[in-house]
Amino acid sequence: MPVPALEEPRYVRTRPAAVSVTGVDVGAWLRANVAPLRSVDPDDDDFSDLEPLREIVGDARVVAIGESTHRIHEFYQVRHRLTRFLVSRLGFSAFVMESGFPEGLAVDGWVVGGPGERDALLRGGITYHMGRCAEMRDHLRWMRSHDASRRGGTSAPTSARSGIRP
Repeated sequence: MPVPALEEPRYVRTRPAAVSVTGVDVGAWLRANVAPLRSVDPDDDDFSDLEPLREIVGDARVVAIGESTHRIHEFYQVRHRLTRFLVSRLGFSAFVMESGFPEGLAVDGWVVGGPGERDALLRGGITYHMGRCAEMRDHLRWMRSHDASRRGGTSAPTSARSGIRP
């Protein structure tokens, strides 16, 4: 049996459908509900653009902040800025990230004032190579500094495991 000739591929530029399978006009919903970020700079303490999150978070004690891929500069900056907002404005007191459990204990120990070099910790204490990003270095520095300011600069007892205290 002869193999039929393949047609030349045709590339057609299409627009994504405005209506999802649920019947909701996604574009209209986004226009009505979007709250643009004024900044992704973690050192920017003007959190006015993040205030809409206060209502969304409500009385939740856990907020998941995800990203579509690791080691993307802007994702780390946004996560760091959101962490600062959640801690300083909404009273959150723990930070959990995707990493191995033993590695997480090492990071927690350093954040609460334990010994060690941050760069060595970043290389071996955070899995998936996420510690290789400068933004993660800055995030951990802020967490350690924030934690120290909350306990008067003293070393925390080893039983203290939160990493960030309000």
